[in-house]
Amino acid sequence: MSYLLKYIIICSFFISCTNDIGEIEPVKELSLGQSDTCAQNISYSNDIVPIINTSCALPTCHVSSGYKDFSNYNLLKTSIDAGSNYFISRIKPGGGMPPSYSTNPNPLSACEKSKIESWIKNGYLNN
Repeated sequence: MSYLLKYIIICSFFISCTNDIGEIEPVKELSLGQSDTCAQNISYSNDIVPIINTSCALPTCHVSSGYKDFSNYNLLKTSIDAGSNYFISRIKPGGGMPPSYSTNPNPLSACEKSKIESWIKNGYLNN
């Protein structure tokens, strides 16, 4: 009888073990001291323009002499209208922006990425 009990205990141990760990939450890219509020109440003129001017609208990049001019709202809107999901994917990790070959690339912070994404998802208003 003790062999049967040991057998049942051992079998129940193996049956209860699985590789199912459930769904893993993605790690947020916020640094210490940052909160999710960096993506709230986003204004084009107060939040987006400074990001574009320091990280995107640089010589040989997104200016009139570069690829896809972002130097004003209408030109930026045209690019977003062509594909907002694509635009957002380009600023996410692995999306290639800014490219390493650009002159003095200034990578976007997690908060800046959140601001741009929030602004686009909320209709990218010229405010």
